[in-house]
Amino acid sequence: MTTEWRGWTGLVAFVVVLAVAAPSYLGFRWYQRQLALPCVVDAVIDVAPGSTTDAVIDQLFAAGVVPRPWVAGVEARRRAVDRRLQAGRYRIPPGTSTSEVLDMLVRGEVALAERTVPEGLTLHQVARRLFPRDAEERIRFEELAAGGEGGAHLVPEGLSLEGYLFPDTYVLREPVSAVAAISAMLSNFESKVRPLRTLVDASAFDLHEVVVLASIIEAEARVAEERAHISSVYHNRLKQNMKLEADPTVAYSVDKIGKRLLFVDLEVDSPYNTYRNKGLPPGPINSPGLASIEAALAPSADEDLYFVHQGDGHHVFSRTYDEHRSAVREARGRRNR
Repeated sequence: MTTEWRGWTGLVAFVVVLAVAAPSYLGFRWYQRQLALPCVVDAVIDVAPGSTTDAVIDQLFAAGVVPRPWVAGVEARRRAVDRRLQAGRYRIPPGTSTSEVLDMLVRGEVALAERTVPEGLTLHQVARRLFPRDAEERIRFEELAAGGEGGAHLVPEGLSLEGYLFPDTYVLREPVSAVAAISAMLSNFESKVRPLRTLVDASAFDLHEVVVLASIIEAEARVAEERAHISSVYHNRLKQNMKLEADPTVAYSVDKIGKRLLFVDLEVDSPYNTYRNKGLPPGPINSPGLASIEAALAPSADEDLYFVHQGDGHHVFSRTYDEHRSAVREARGRRNR
């Protein structure tokens, strides 16, 4: 029954209404009232690319959005909206009139989804934030990001987009697609990092190495004011050809993000194990925020080589290994009280 209004049927009905109305002004007013009838449902409509006006009105009628489909059809033809209806997902709240629905479709007022991606998430965690209920698109996002999709000019060959999916709040068209999300996040990364290019060029690192170091700082820093100090420790260790011995890189290599590491984990054979390998790991271990990227480029002038977490968000920094061992014992004592 959803197609009964189509073609001449709807038009004839409209003409009859106007013909019997006395005067014709009353027929016009009646027609206007039909256009103003509100929908009584909260509907989500997906308009596929290339959909005809008839097919879209069928969808609207079936969903309870337009109570008089033939009126919607006549109005669509009167406005000549054929081929002007825009594809996308539309959220149509109760109270929206038939006339307003057509306006939405012509203007492309599609539903928007807001997604917030905090600093320090891995690629897998980012995917879950972006697609909490769409498992198929989440998998597609991870596959594309793992293959470096769209980031060949940023990411060394063979590496994923880990570290380049810039943390921020994004407003994306629904239904959110993996390709659109990746494009938005990479563009945002480039926009945020562009003002720092002079600092990158003046540093001892290339951009990729800066992002790798920033990701470790992001994982270690619990309070903002310590980022530059943590950065200085890693800069100092690299200058002295010492291993970084950064726990977050080991946690990344054994998939134990946020979990307690065991001594056996420190022996894992992985290029991300900075207890076994000197220098920076081959890629970032999370998506660092701008503050951590800036810290990687501008370490403090401290000469410390070690730090240990106190348990309250802050760290104790030390210049010598003996000082560090003492700080570790004190930190363990506080945590065991």
